[in-house]
This record gives sequence, C-alpha cells and structure tokens, in this order.
Amino acid sequence: MAKYGCFGHTISKDTTIGSIGIVRKLTIFLLFITLLAMVSASVAQNAVEIEIFVEPDSLTVYVPGNQPVSLSLTQTPTTTATPDHSAESIARTGVSANAEWEPYLPYIREFKGVEMVLVPAGEFTMGSIETEVDDALAMCNAADSESNCVREWFEDETPAHSQHMAEPYWIDRTEVTRAQYQQCVDTGICEETPASEYSTEPNQPINNVTWIQAKDYCEWREARLPTEREWEYAARGPDNLIFPWGNTMQGNEANHCDTNCAIDSNWRFVNEEHDDGFAATAPVDSYETDLSWVGASDMAGNFREWVSTIYDQDTFTYPYRVDGREDSTAETWRVLRGGSWFMPEDVVRSNNRNRGYSVDFGPDLGFRCARSIDP
Repeated sequence: MAKYGCFGHTISKDTTIGSIGIVRKLTIFLLFITLLAMVSASVAQNAVEIEIFVEPDSLTVYVPGNQPVSLSLTQTPTTTATPDHSAESIARTGVSANAEWEPYLPYIREFKGVEMVLVPAGEFTMGSIETEVDDALAMCNAADSESNCVREWFEDETPAHSQHMAEPYWIDRTEVTRAQYQQCVDTGICEETPASEYSTEPNQPINNVTWIQAKDYCEWREARLPTEREWEYAARGPDNLIFPWGNTMQGNEANHCDTNCAIDSNWRFVNEEHDDGFAATAPVDSYETDLSWVGASDMAGNFREWVSTIYDQDTFTYPYRVDGREDSTAETWRVLRGGSWFMPEDVVRSNNRNRGYSVDFGPDLGFRCARSIDP
C-alpha cells in the first residue's frame, strides 16, 4: 500500500496511480485538494488517515467518523449544438436571394394527396416600377395587331413596394387538375363545373371554375386560396423576377397565345413570333422552364389563377396591406394572377394583375391552393 503525505495527513491508496491517464491524475489531484480543504478544519490538530480508493470510473474517500464520499471520474462529453440547416428551419429563418433556396429544391410535401412546395420567408418588391410598366406596354403593343394598348391598363401594378413575408407557407406545385377537383365533386362538397373543350383530360388544369368554387375546393383540402402577395412572392422571390424563370422571354417557356393559338382569328392579342408547342390548354407540368424559384409550375401560363384578394382600385389600391382586402365573405371582384393559353406575353409577367367577379367562370380560369406552415 503506497503512502502519501499532504498537509500533515497520512494518505493511503491501494491502487496504482501509474495506471491512470494523465487527465484523470490531474482530476484526482484536484479532487484531493477539494476534499482535504473540506475536512482540514476538523482534523488540523490530529493525524488522520484518509483512504482513497480509485476505480476506473469513480473515486471513494473514507474519512474516519464520516460517511464515505464517492465522486465520479467519468467525463461528461461537452457537445456543441449543431445548427439546424433543414429546409423547414431555413424557410422559417428566411432567405434574401432566390439562389439561397436552390439547395433545397424541390422541397415537396403531400397534403391530402396533392403535392405542395414550400415557400421560405423573405422580402420582395411587389408590383412594378415605372420602367417595368413601360416594358409591359411595349409587350402589349407588340402582340396587339392594332397597337392600341394603353398604359392605364398596367398602372394597377403601381407603386412598387416592399413586402416582408414573415412566415413560410405551402403552395400547390401545379394548378389544380381536373382529376383532383373531381375528387371533391365526388364527395358532394364541390360543384361540377361546366364542360369545356379546353379542359377535358384528367391531368389538365380544371377550368370554368368560379372564385367561390375554387375557395370551396381549397377548404375541402384543409387549405385556402393564396393571397395576392403570396402568389406573387412564390412566382418572383427576393430577386423580383419579371417571369418565373427570369427577366426575359423567348417565346417557348410558357403556354400563352402564340402563332398556333386556338382562338377566334379576330382576337387582337397574339405573339405570332412565339411557339410554345400547344394550341390551347397543356397538361400541367408540360414546361420545364415555367418553374418558379420554389418549384411551382405554370405560374406564367396555361390558366389564369384565382387568388383570395379583393380587386377594388377605389378602396384597396397598392401598396398591398392587411386592410380588409382579404375579406372572404364578399361577393365582389377578385384578383386573377398569371397568364393563360390565350393571353399574350405582357399578361404572363409575374407582376401583372387581372380581375374577375367571384361568380364568373371562363375557359382559362383556374387556381391553385396554399396553406400556412405548421407551428
């Protein structure tokens, strides 16, 4: 048994110190000091033998007249919290550029069997600056056989203004298809829409749907129509793109009224130099280029889309704000967003605004749904 002297005390130990690592030796020494300080006041005038038994993972001290004291020598690992870089965490934190979301594309989740894409929080410029209005007018006149477009048609996009999207949300990856809408009809909750030669296949978007019918369908899916600003942000992102894919259009990126547009020959607005490959409605997901920065397809063309927002240039002008324009009970004019198979290039722009009465329907009126992210 080895003997150690410290502060006038005799210390005995019946294990070999040399078999213990240097870190543990230091730990034991520091524990010695602490323990001896604790008992020194009561034993300063007497010689006391303190026995210390060292085990691989513990240290037990025996002081005559006292209960043994055991201390663990097992080191508790010190861990540094790993930052959560999951897509939903980043979405909640927000992004400042479209490219920041690219590593997470496509981030898709199914809700009631329908694919939705996640839109992260962030900021963007909603609407059009004056030069963008000028560009829109030029696009319109280029497609108008009579070149009689007027600037006033686009002034409802002004003034351009910043919008802070504080929370992420989900939006349908595609426009609601005929097959998806029919599922709701089969339950008896949704109404049948009038037959249309421009939407006959299950994978084509549903058309001839009113705003009220679109709202009912989204609510059946435990979702809702997107607000106007949600729709525009999902199409443009923090980069404020003019089209979902960028700032220029070559003519084959989205389904719009082009050289083979299947409409009356008297229709004035045709981009005759363009060819998108379809005379009328295309199946959803037909254009790899018509994808927004979050992976939502056909936000530029195919069908114009109902959103929840009231269109009223007397009461609810820009800037967009929470001021009653999201009242879902009023039968009134509602905003339509996106272009369609019989609309020209200027309507395909992501900042373009259109309108329809809430009970209106038409051959190019469709929609998609949105929903808030879970807390």
